[in-house]
Amino acid sequence: MKLGLGFRIVSFTACGFVLLSCSLALSRDDDQCSDSLDCQRFGSEFVCSTDHVCVTYTKSERGGDGDGGDECRTHADCAAKVGPSLCREGACLPLNERDVGCVSLDWGTTAPKDGTEVVPIGVLAPLGELGATSRRKFSGAVGTAINELNRAREELGETALPALVAVACDESSDEAVAYLTETLRVRAVIGPVSASRAEHVVDRSGGNAVFFLPSADGPNLLPQASDPKSLVVGCKPNRDGIQPLFLSAIREVTARVEAETGEPTETVLAVSEDAPTASFAASLNDKDLASANVRRLEYIAGPGGRGLVGALRSLSPAPHLLVAASGEDDWVGNISAVDGASFRDNDFYPFYFLGEKRFELLDTLSDLTTAEGYPRQYHRVLGLDYHKDERSKLAYEDFRLAFELDRGGGAGSEPEPGLEYAYDCAYVAAYAMTAARERRLSQGEPSPDAIALSLDALAGGRAVPVRAQSIAQAVGLLAENRGTAGSLELLGSSGKLDFSSDDSSESARRYYRRSTPDGELYCIPKTGLKTFCDTGVVFPVDGSEPSADNGKCDCAGAP
Repeated sequence: MKLGLGFRIVSFTACGFVLLSCSLALSRDDDQCSDSLDCQRFGSEFVCSTDHVCVTYTKSERGGDGDGGDECRTHADCAAKVGPSLCREGACLPLNERDVGCVSLDWGTTAPKDGTEVVPIGVLAPLGELGATSRRKFSGAVGTAINELNRAREELGETALPALVAVACDESSDEAVAYLTETLRVRAVIGPVSASRAEHVVDRSGGNAVFFLPSADGPNLLPQASDPKSLVVGCKPNRDGIQPLFLSAIREVTARVEAETGEPTETVLAVSEDAPTASFAASLNDKDLASANVRRLEYIAGPGGRGLVGALRSLSPAPHLLVAASGEDDWVGNISAVDGASFRDNDFYPFYFLGEKRFELLDTLSDLTTAEGYPRQYHRVLGLDYHKDERSKLAYEDFRLAFELDRGGGAGSEPEPGLEYAYDCAYVAAYAMTAARERRLSQGEPSPDAIALSLDALAGGRAVPVRAQSIAQAVGLLAENRGTAGSLELLGSSGKLDFSSDDSSESARRYYRRSTPDGELYCIPKTGLKTFCDTGVVFPVDGSEPSADNGKCDCAGAP
């Protein structure tokens, strides 16, 4: 696995302060080190760059306490004077800055009992999540993880972990993002949640932080030559590798609908104007679609599904199967509108093939609008989501229970589909920071480069699930292997957490992405329960034949 950083930037910064040391290190052979441990012979301030050259790192990467101003020298000084805050250049900067759009949600403290300096971790979330616990979804999943990590440090003595304190900011506000990454100088940020907002925030960051994205996964994140400098970790697999898999799934669903209706199925891929960055299927080309006998329909999204309904009425023959390739929320409200129009115009209700599981879908679908004697609305919905193996399913169950029990998380409610990516993000960030310390890439708050470089410690070693019960094992393996590549193999509640970066890209954006997993067909079973059911029909990413239905779900067209 390759993890390119472009550490030359760091070495030039360091050379501005330590010219003699840099000249000595950079004058040596290109292969003078394989990792940062090889560079310790030059001094503790040296690390191994991606060019296999020993270079120094700057004071900011050592987590200095500022320039000795009058107000504070440590974060604890600030906590005693003004409450949750960080000491930056001798001044106390509050975590609660509501006029800007940033709040402390009581995840961690800036004054730990053992006196250690905390490491801040940022959360960029929708504004509605920064208030009452009952509205915390994404931020609640992050908070659950942070609370587990801090408890392991305080109660189990896992002091190799950083003492984390979280500050959550409104992802829609440029001022809030700037306060988080430029004023507070938080170097690890989980979010934004919005796919459309993520690229904007990342492009403005200037490499000041590593952004761990829990839901943004569009092809627009892939590095381009024109991108400004940034560091991005995709906690969710990018959809650009999923198209062949989705096409195979469309063929399976088409056959199921034909089995249900007893006649050839007219299939339409409905693509709204915002689809390219927000769908499994939106970028399937016409040749791919023709091979599966699928027509492409482009439409302009409108309130209440009117844009799609109008476009569908122009088609002849009318479709029996609609494949959704719209934006983030569009299809939740489309189904009932299309149902009504199709029944009035064609005397039948279509089937729907959607992407990932969405809580809003369960909450919105209704059988009350379906005419008597026709397949109910729930029975006509199938979808494709990423497949979880048995180990990941067990890890997800641990997350589900922890989220429900954590007062800062679900506070009694189950996590909605997709929140596992946010939970995994927090663990990845914390373990990468721990690896950076074990590797001696940082002594205090790790730099963005040090955090990103240390991601390779989390793949290739002994398997460790993401959960509170396994924190001690993960920390032990990172210490035993000194945070080097392959220290452990992190298995998240969302699947295997392996990250790699394209070192050949000429872009200044470094995008660390997970490998594309297999997909699995799901449905809402005919039992009438509002729940998703995994069918066991797994579509391998290598294009091989899908597995057989497990017979547990009673879905439309099931054999």
